[in-house]
Amino acid sequence: MKPVRNTTDAVRESNDRHRHWVPLFVLAFLLLVADLWTGTHVCHAVGLDSIEESSLWQAGLSRCGHLSTESWIHFDEALGSHMERQILLALTAIGFLLAYYLPLPYKRKPLVILTFFGIGWVFGIGVAAKLLAFHLFAYATFHRPDPGRRSTRIGMLLCAVLIWVPDDLSELTRSRSIAMALSAAAASWAYRGYHRLLEGRAREWLQGATAHASMLYLAIAFTWNTATGEDSFPSPVGCLLFFWQWERLVMYRIDIRDDRVPPDLSLMGYLATFFTPAFLANVSWLNRVPTGYAYMNGRFLSRDKNRIVLSGVWLIALSVFFFALRPITLQAIDMGTKALGLPTWSDYGPVVRALESGDVVTPLSVWIVLVASFLNFYLLWTAVAHLKVGLWRLFGYDLEPYFQRPLLSVNLVELWRRYSYYYREFLVQAFYYPVFLRFFRRRPYVRTLTATLAAAGAGNLLFHLMEASLYDRANAEVWASILRTTPYYLILGLAIGLTQIWLMRKPRPRRTPWTLDRRLGVDVLCAVSTLGFFILIRPFHHVPIDHSVGSAMKLILAAF
Repeated sequence: MKPVRNTTDAVRESNDRHRHWVPLFVLAFLLLVADLWTGTHVCHAVGLDSIEESSLWQAGLSRCGHLSTESWIHFDEALGSHMERQILLALTAIGFLLAYYLPLPYKRKPLVILTFFGIGWVFGIGVAAKLLAFHLFAYATFHRPDPGRRSTRIGMLLCAVLIWVPDDLSELTRSRSIAMALSAAAASWAYRGYHRLLEGRAREWLQGATAHASMLYLAIAFTWNTATGEDSFPSPVGCLLFFWQWERLVMYRIDIRDDRVPPDLSLMGYLATFFTPAFLANVSWLNRVPTGYAYMNGRFLSRDKNRIVLSGVWLIALSVFFFALRPITLQAIDMGTKALGLPTWSDYGPVVRALESGDVVTPLSVWIVLVASFLNFYLLWTAVAHLKVGLWRLFGYDLEPYFQRPLLSVNLVELWRRYSYYYREFLVQAFYYPVFLRFFRRRPYVRTLTATLAAAGAGNLLFHLMEASLYDRANAEVWASILRTTPYYLILGLAIGLTQIWLMRKPRPRRTPWTLDRRLGVDVLCAVSTLGFFILIRPFHHVPIDHSVGSAMKLILAAF
């Protein structure tokens, strides 16, 4: 992924042209989405709430009569998903107007403030304070501000104080206040010593440790939980919000190492790389959207902002559509299965149990379950990804979509690129290139295969191991459940690597796929085969919790 070239402030100024009907259209659209997700006026006006309960289309509506969605900030029963959606869309509307009309130097700063305001509203002031404190420390590590400057001293004092702020200010005890005061007193002195380390040979190690802080946290948590025999290691939410940005912190450090980040970048410039209200959309999901500084900065107002904004509206509209389409699709598959007289299963688990009990399971039944499980995941994550990217675009960032028509992929390499754009880029930058540039330089095929296995195999597995530990707990049971999915990552990495080698040996094609000619049928066959292979190996990735890898293998073989 390369940043857009020549996106200078002069280019951004030329792209910052107002079209006053665009904000009116965007605000009307956001009001429409808010009503579809949290109200019943539009659904009632078009007659959706009058559809019979037994109808297929009723599956796309919730019990409250609004359009089905799983969009929220961080589902909290106390606050409610409706309120979280309203907060998200309200902050989006305010941020959009500010980013649209403010002068260029001030467009991105209010977005950072709105994001932390939203975090404080939903999670509590203490969570927002801790998240800001962690990022202040990360900024100090990456950019080494001069300890003699007044702004640096204030920043370090603020960082020391924020880490002690409780979630509820009424819980601010005397001992915590004393800890704040002592931390503030020691902050400037402590940073001077830390700055000396950053100016020496330890800089690379300290920056790497900051980017990979989540790995260090999980290693300590795993050791603690294993030694105590219980999941007692603390997991503060503000800490997790920072750790969930692991991929983006790694990409930011890679940009620094490649001299693509200004050394004197301001604190607000750093925070703007990570935070807009788009961050709040399903805050614990897909935090790899978008990526590091170079790409983000290059994409900001890289073309006419009105075209960027309207493309964001389109992606959000697709997100609304996919959220509602998901339950309708699953209901349609269920009704079709019953019409064929086949047993209806919602996931892999019941099929595996039927196979192990000796029941006759037809290949058609297995494929229906495999396809339904894939669509259940794909439609949900497509909806969330389009929502996140669409919101970023409303604020002027011309980001690539996360899912780029992966169903049209005619080989596994293309599917790997189209299916998970930012995740694939993270694995390529963090795992593929370091191996590719270091090993087997005189053996291109071995070099390519090894680097692909490092990224799509080992890196992919490591990410999901960390993700499971952060979402759940860092203990032996969670790690064992992820490690037993290793065959999936090995098969996927090996298959992508062999496909790359095949493409390297193959002469350059004289036509592009999906051209209307006599070879269109071959394109369809390749696309179906590629997607079929990917769907077929997914049971290795989602082995039922009470079954073994061998059970997943039985399920796959039953498809034939």
